[in-house]
Amino acid sequence: MPVIFRVSHDIPHVEPMNPAPSLPVHCRGILFPISELVPHPGSVEAPPSGHRVALRVQALRRNGWRDPVIVSRQTGHTVIGADLVEAARQLGLDRVPVEEQDFRGASEEAAVLALDAISPALIRG
Repeated sequence: MPVIFRVSHDIPHVEPMNPAPSLPVHCRGILFPISELVPHPGSVEAPPSGHRVALRVQALRRNGWRDPVIVSRQTGHTVIGADLVEAARQLGLDRVPVEEQDFRGASEEAAVLALDAISPALIRG
């Protein structure tokens, strides 16, 4: 059953109308339980915190999901979007949109992980 939200155009936030919080999903991917996501062992900050996560919380409230969390098909690790996962936790969500992707090896996975840690704008446009 979809979660119903009331959006106030005067106040930039979303208020859940039922006890199970959710957000509109505008990207491809499957809704995956946060509890089953595996952080990448090479993550610099686990879990992410601070200003970056606060910005993600604001963006999710205003815009819903625009980018999926990227998980490596080879290792099962979260490669892109650890900050999105933490923002979802702070919003009380239990699932996030996930897209599995293939990587040519551990070095490519590590390079993409490093770019995501430096600047999500480089990867997500």
